[in-house]
Amino acid sequence: MIRQKPHSFHSDHFTCCQGRRKAECQRMKPRMGEINILVLLLLSAGLSTSFPYSREYHFVNQRMSWTEAQRCCRENFTDLVTIFNSDINELLMTMVQNRNDISVAGAWIGLYDNVYSWKWSMGDKSIYIDGKHEFLTWFKGQPNNLNGNQHCMVIEGTKELNDAPCDTPYPFLCFDANSTTSYVLVKEKQTWPKAQSYCRTHHTDLASIRSNEEKSNIALALTGSGFTQILIGLYRDPWTSWSDNSTSMFTNWGPSQPNNYLLQQSCALINLDLWKWYDGDCNSRFPFYCFKAVTKQMILKVKTQSEANMNSAEIQQQLETHMQTKGLTNFKILWRSV
Repeated sequence: MIRQKPHSFHSDHFTCCQGRRKAECQRMKPRMGEINILVLLLLSAGLSTSFPYSREYHFVNQRMSWTEAQRCCRENFTDLVTIFNSDINELLMTMVQNRNDISVAGAWIGLYDNVYSWKWSMGDKSIYIDGKHEFLTWFKGQPNNLNGNQHCMVIEGTKELNDAPCDTPYPFLCFDANSTTSYVLVKEKQTWPKAQSYCRTHHTDLASIRSNEEKSNIALALTGSGFTQILIGLYRDPWTSWSDNSTSMFTNWGPSQPNNYLLQQSCALINLDLWKWYDGDCNSRFPFYCFKAVTKQMILKVKTQSEANMNSAEIQQQLETHMQTKGLTNFKILWRSV
């Protein structure tokens, strides 16, 4: 095992996913009237979205699909690895340098692309639209993220949706909250970002379809327009999802990547020859990188004498509520007789 501060890494030789590790707990039961010591364990697992300073990195040289690798990491460590910067990317590289027992040139990381995660330009940015929603009808075979760059949306005809490149100009449909017609079709072709800017400057925003009523009104507005594809306000942020729900803006894509070759590549891996990221078929089998969050522990001891049963549910609840009001959310309370 080689250690580096603030991180450590391991090259693991074991049969993965043979069962979950189980924590052992022991409860102390003080007698009435005894002096008790409150042992408060304040735990920090290092799982925030900020940069993690306490993670162990593991290379697992077993070939699995991305989903199998994710399950293995979660059962034996914490999750598939998240790469926050070039230092971590290089650290992962050193773990496999000069090894001759790796049979393939790629290894899974925790990054993936969800082609069904979409949001509207207008309204709450946190609203994500499931591709199977009743009033969103996809054109046959869509969305397919052709060439890995279709992250904006057009209406095919008057109702069906199709993903499209954001930098390709199309006519577009604005919504105007102050107009009696509500929808304004702009025939001059623009890219999606320019169409959004135009609609926000001259109207309200690009049109959204968030109900069956809006869907019908938009279909009526587009009837007879003569255009087969029209931009609306639906878009998505590609390749922003990490398995452990961390947020990382760092990327290290290889040339012409990601490209969604054969419309099947939604998971990311490191090319172990070039040390660049490539998109891959999630069902392909590669070794993978896991991380383990290193738990930090701080112990606070308080000595008290009481006739009460300090392990009672009522007292435990009062103590937990008090600690939470002090901003502590991840802790354990133990009593020990003295």
